[in-house]
Amino acid sequence: SRSLTGRSSSSLTSAMSDPLSILREHIIQKKSISHDENTVFLGDLKFPRSTTTKYKQDRGRGDPYTLEALYFLHLKQHLAGATNARAYNEESSKLGFAKVLLADQRDALAYLTGKQETSENLVSAEDISSIAPGSQPVKASERVPEKRPRDEPQLNLSDENMVAAKKKFAERVDALVLRPIENTKESRTLVEDEKQEAFSSPFVRADAAVTRTLIEQERVHTSLKTFANCAPGKELKSLKDFVGSAYSKSSRAVNGAKAAMPGSNAQPTRRDRYNVDAPDAYKAAGMDQMLLKAEQRKGTSLLATSQPAKSTAQLSSNRPTRWEPIIVVPQAQSSLINKWNAKILLEEGKYRSKEDVRKSGADPDSLATVTHMEDQEMQRYRIVDNVDALGGEEWNRIVAVFVQGSDWQFKNPKWNSIGGNITGLFNRVSGFHLIYSKDPEQPNIKKWNVKKLTIDRNLRHLDAQAMNQFWETLKHNNRLSSQLQARSSAGR
Repeated sequence: SRSLTGRSSSSLTSAMSDPLSILREHIIQKKSISHDENTVFLGDLKFPRSTTTKYKQDRGRGDPYTLEALYFLHLKQHLAGATNARAYNEESSKLGFAKVLLADQRDALAYLTGKQETSENLVSAEDISSIAPGSQPVKASERVPEKRPRDEPQLNLSDENMVAAKKKFAERVDALVLRPIENTKESRTLVEDEKQEAFSSPFVRADAAVTRTLIEQERVHTSLKTFANCAPGKELKSLKDFVGSAYSKSSRAVNGAKAAMPGSNAQPTRRDRYNVDAPDAYKAAGMDQMLLKAEQRKGTSLLATSQPAKSTAQLSSNRPTRWEPIIVVPQAQSSLINKWNAKILLEEGKYRSKEDVRKSGADPDSLATVTHMEDQEMQRYRIVDNVDALGGEEWNRIVAVFVQGSDWQFKNPKWNSIGGNITGLFNRVSGFHLIYSKDPEQPNIKKWNVKKLTIDRNLRHLDAQAMNQFWETLKHNNRLSSQLQARSSAGR
């Protein structure tokens, strides 16, 4: 009995100062060990996972290990050693445990499992109290969840007058709720008066003061919904003014277009901006005034809606053919771009294979032109894959060529009339090479002055980048249709 008492006293003394000894004792004697998010449970005792032990890192030269690091090393001792170092580190990071250095793992396990009685990495007894102050164990049965003190105002219900006022208020509210109300003016007025009297209770006034204080202490958390709402006093006034101004300008443009048509009895009505086809969408987007200027130059009216709306191709058909630049695409079956999908890529920024477009039943003639908005006007470009059919004047209207990388694409001798050779050709027209992002380049592409446009095999939302690069390159090289027209007008 005396020996048992002495042993228990010694064990308790050790527990009060060194949780590592308790952990080692439980491991050797195979006692219950467990953990939760913040605590390590050793039998009936519990320690914070961050509790400092007397086992030092880096072979005794570093800071002491925490209890959770040595506990986790015991749990995953099959992963200890250089062979499984990566798996051990990944597992500790995944479960949120501190790690034991590789250089310390063998010695630490030998000490924890009782294979050796001591270790050179242990702190001396004199330094234990300074390393782990306050690491006293607590019995698991005494666990009480800690609550953060709340500094909130409360009603003083110890006051008898306040308790009486609360009880009287509750009775009045119950009476108002349970009593049927007659649908007469006198009855409704009487009920309203009783409500006012009930809510003038001193209990209601005191509770309102407490509630007001609580609301003032609240913090509004920002979410997607609250972020989208306007702050007080900022109701997007500038946006409302802009929309109102655009609408008034559009109304004046419609009235001006009506007055500009002598002898016409048709009553032009504004288009429904929410029910228009894609080519006509710019008319319903507040751009009628700019269209009116274009009408005055052309002598036609685009704003009147008394006649069916014209398609983009019909609007562009009135333009002289000399203002239709030509874009040449390869005829080869292996080419990513061809006469079937060039229009979709350059207009909508979406790549579709030749087979998909043909299966959709698209009309080949409707795919022979590409439209592009330039200087507030819709310009038209012609798609050609067979240059042998081009006439002499048409060769001068080639502004862009999509190449595959083979010399035979330029076997027609008329190509020499543009630049003399392939190298000179791409000084006169803009060259482009469409390729999948991970495919190798043809050797000639690196030698020729062509712009490489890349698309992904699967990510179709990235196709628009290729479209934007195409038109930006044409603009940079002054080969847009609007730029060619401006140069032609200046030369006349």
